[in-house]
Amino acid sequence: MLFINVTPEHNDGTTPHRLRVADVPVDGFWSISVYNAEGYFEANPHGGYSLNNLTPQPEPDAAVQIVFGASSSQPNWRHIAPGWNDTVRLYLPRAEVLEGLWRFPPATPVES
Repeated sequence: MLFINVTPEHNDGTTPHRLRVADVPVDGFWSISVYNAEGYFEANPHGGYSLNNLTPQPEPDAAVQIVFGASSSQPNWRHIAPGWNDTVRLYLPRAEVLEGLWRFPPATPVES
């Protein structure tokens, strides 16, 4: 298993972020969990803290777009708070991950 801890730029809890991922090279599964500045899940009305390769609603091309924000009605949305960060877990990563040839894309700020 490989853990990737990410603190996105502009993680003020109000700037929405997005990431799009497809064809994650793992023989197990992947997951991404969102934490607050203290390293805990932040309570939110939807109770959503993480997604994995089985839970999100995929796009027509099978890619997954994850939206991070204070609120949203979009599929695959996850709540963020000031100082938020995320952890990606890759279970049974393939050689291209272990050799650094493939990287899980980071969440980037959404421009308005």
